[in-house]
Amino acid sequence: MSQKKVFIKQSSIYLLGQILSNLSGLITFPIWTRFFTKEEYGIFNLINISVFFITGFTKLGLTRAAVRYYNDRKDNPESLQKLVGTTIYGIFIPNVITFLLLFLSILIYHSFYPMDTNTYYVLLLASFILVLHSTLAICSVFFVAEQKAIIYNIIWLIEKYGNFILGIIFVVVFSMGIFGAVLGRVIASTLLVGVLFFIVKKIYHFKVNDFSIKVLKEILPYSLPFIGIELADVILNIGDRYVIQMWLGASSVGLYSVGYNMAQYINHMFTYPFRMSVEPYILKIYKDKGKMEAENNISAIISYYFMFGIPMTMGIIYIRVDLINILASAKYAEAAVFFPIIAIAFIIFGLFNIFNMGLVIGKRSNILFNLTLIVGILNIVLNIILIPIMGILGAAYTTLFSYILLIVLEYYFSNKIINLRIRYLSVAKYFLFSLIMIQCMSFITVSSIMSLILQVICGCAIYLILLLLTERKLLLIIKQILSNIRSKN
Repeated sequence: MSQKKVFIKQSSIYLLGQILSNLSGLITFPIWTRFFTKEEYGIFNLINISVFFITGFTKLGLTRAAVRYYNDRKDNPESLQKLVGTTIYGIFIPNVITFLLLFLSILIYHSFYPMDTNTYYVLLLASFILVLHSTLAICSVFFVAEQKAIIYNIIWLIEKYGNFILGIIFVVVFSMGIFGAVLGRVIASTLLVGVLFFIVKKIYHFKVNDFSIKVLKEILPYSLPFIGIELADVILNIGDRYVIQMWLGASSVGLYSVGYNMAQYINHMFTYPFRMSVEPYILKIYKDKGKMEAENNISAIISYYFMFGIPMTMGIIYIRVDLINILASAKYAEAAVFFPIIAIAFIIFGLFNIFNMGLVIGKRSNILFNLTLIVGILNIVLNIILIPIMGILGAAYTTLFSYILLIVLEYYFSNKIINLRIRYLSVAKYFLFSLIMIQCMSFITVSSIMSLILQVICGCAIYLILLLLTERKLLLIIKQILSNIRSKN
């Protein structure tokens, strides 16, 4: 199978996985927003984003190094075994230490400054998620490196739906509130990590003595800058909510999180296939066929990204009011005001993993670190300045500006290593087609969830017809996807 067909297959599999993953989020989203108050939903979000913030540091960037160095070692079983053992134990050890420090810190803090009993136990329980999340990330990432998208999807779908099912049981049936939601995640993740660790150990036959200081020294110069990259990325994603908490309170965090999370759910469903499949695909093309072929493939990927990203973003902005009322309830209707700004910010940020390929190929992770760190700090400063003045809108505009700046800088430096060609006339065409799509959608009045679905289907159909009339290559892609589906059956 050609590498282009592999990429199409991998992307379509990741897309299906993300759709199924987001389905659980779209189910739990209205449940959490109805069973939790705005304050509780805000606290629940702060717990989740705090876990991502801390694990961004404790993973040491080794998940990215595992993908980058996999192709260099896959033909040597002993060398690959060392890489797997080093990265897995290299992540597990600092995460256990961090967990113990955090757990003890919560105990000590509570002894001097007593917290609400429920909050105290929620924080203690949440600290376990650090080790679980990081171990799950490193054990599953080797399936990304091997381009085994189906297995990777299954792993994270089990994690997602395990959290979803147990969380709903504890929250809805046993009325355990936030504690129940966190408990469900801990139980589901613990079971999955145990099984997955055994499977990965069985595949790669790594042992404790496969942890190699020599291998660690080789990959750390590449991986360590990703600590800053991940932390800055997390700051860009969550820093605004900490500032909102300080200035406006948990209720405003809850309102902002509804609009932010809804835009994120929908956007990630689209950008996830690109994020997961682009790097291993382009690295293999670069290794096997050279720089020019890698550039041609990146250019095509950028075009496909705009082809579907522009109408998706414009479409969800158009239906945002009905979407928020149906999924989150009318008490979060104010989120429709800043939703368009966040949606545009996300589609711009989705280019990150495509535009960074020059820096990845050149192993210039230090530049990525510097860019994300600078923009992350600027993001915090702007939030501190604008949120007291503009409220939640200040956070939204800061997010948009930060993402635009990061992508422009990333494009500039990455383009020095590998040519990133953007077909501007095609982008303009997709924007025009999206305007026509929205105009056609406006003829359908939304009065229920079924009429909303009909409106979305009609909009998609109009846009697809316009594309098929002008994009012959799209027909080939659709035929390839259908061929993959038939081959699976």
